[in-house]
Amino acid sequence: MCEVIIIVTFFIPTSPRWHLSKDRHEEALASLRQLRPKSDATNGNCELEIQSIREALQENVHKAPWSDLFSGGNLRRTVLVTVYYFFQQTTGQAFVSTYSVVFYQTNGYAEQAFTYPIIAACLGFLAVLPCMYMVDKLGRRFSLMVSFFFQTFWMYMLAGLGEKSHNYPTEKNTVVAAFMLFGVFYNMGGGPVPYLLGAEIPNAAVQTKGRGLEEIDAVFAAPFNPFRQTYNHVSEAAWRSQFIEGNPSDVPELIGKEPRKSFA
Repeated sequence: MCEVIIIVTFFIPTSPRWHLSKDRHEEALASLRQLRPKSDATNGNCELEIQSIREALQENVHKAPWSDLFSGGNLRRTVLVTVYYFFQQTTGQAFVSTYSVVFYQTNGYAEQAFTYPIIAACLGFLAVLPCMYMVDKLGRRFSLMVSFFFQTFWMYMLAGLGEKSHNYPTEKNTVVAAFMLFGVFYNMGGGPVPYLLGAEIPNAAVQTKGRGLEEIDAVFAAPFNPFRQTYNHVSEAAWRSQFIEGNPSDVPELIGKEPRKSFA
């Protein structure tokens, strides 16, 4: 798959906006003609679009210093996006995605240890579809509230049932379902929406620096996910820690309930 992506990348046209930001008008026009129907290229629509992009760039192309991320109205925008990038990494998704195979192997599901994660991945892929609908029709805030609420619920379910020394078959099946459903609701908002906020909320003048800061935030937030895997089992302390990891999902849930003008 990696080889296919590398090969296909060579056929992706360069962004016309990027060409114009480098004062390459002809290259921008040629790139846009590759992206638009031939009728637009012949009737002059591409030239008009290039002109509108050029005018927009003249208004927003200036770059602000790093200090502007933390001054004036940009401070609130920076804090808002940084918070959601942080909680994207600290709500337990690393435990579910990393240790699910270990759980299946040590709790009587060895034969399905690699099948269930594939099912979970497929469900997570399908969960992106309602996420796109919810973001467009119901707004970013509502999508995040729904996602974080159910992430909290399923993480507490994992913690409560996982730490028991003896589980009935129904309880074991519930834990398996909780692993999968956590991933579903993570992909319905808590996972993809912060990337959308990072692109939309920052001011155009500091957007590039804002994205860099947000990625750094996500990288530094990742170590907050405890690495609890032993050689042959997931410890009881690991299950109890899910009560702790469920709590971060509550915080953005409460933040989202407060009216925000920064995003719809």
